[in-house]
Amino acid sequence: VPRPLRSIVQAAPGYKLVEADFVLAELVCAAVVGREWTLLEHCNLAALPEDHPDHYDLHAQMAVRAFNLGCKPTKHGLAQLGALPLRVAAKNIIFGAMYGRTAEAVARQCREEGNDVSVEDAQRLIDALFNAYPNLYSLQEALKNRVITEGWIMTCWGRLRRFYRSDDPATIAAQQREALN
Repeated sequence: VPRPLRSIVQAAPGYKLVEADFVLAELVCAAVVGREWTLLEHCNLAALPEDHPDHYDLHAQMAVRAFNLGCKPTKHGLAQLGALPLRVAAKNIIFGAMYGRTAEAVARQCREEGNDVSVEDAQRLIDALFNAYPNLYSLQEALKNRVITEGWIMTCWGRLRRFYRSDDPATIAAQQREALN
């Protein structure tokens, strides 16, 4: 009988294991590093309970914005239009684009998850993301450029990541994705 993976780790007697899930942690970090204060505010509002009047559904907002949908930017609003797969796609885009994923890769992921999203729809969501938060795009371009010009990047905490010089486009692209990570 398969058991959940979590059951293989146990705390020593007298101790407890604690799990923490920081809501939108990657986006908050990107917002701070990229100085994208609008995204930071949206992340703070997205962390509120869904029934809170100021809750901001980042993924639904992106779907509604990208496709000019005439509904409330909520899960329920999208569901009423039959457009809930676009919220799933927006979520995949928001997290995937931060790591340099293409529209094609995200559309494929959506299809694998049972959501019929075209490459064109995925690209519209990517465009909407970077139009809403242009400093994210600038941050990504700066990081990718440093792979070529400087050959290294440094995290906020001083960790250095070096890249080797190459003329191979596939190698450069792979290193640029690493820089985004």
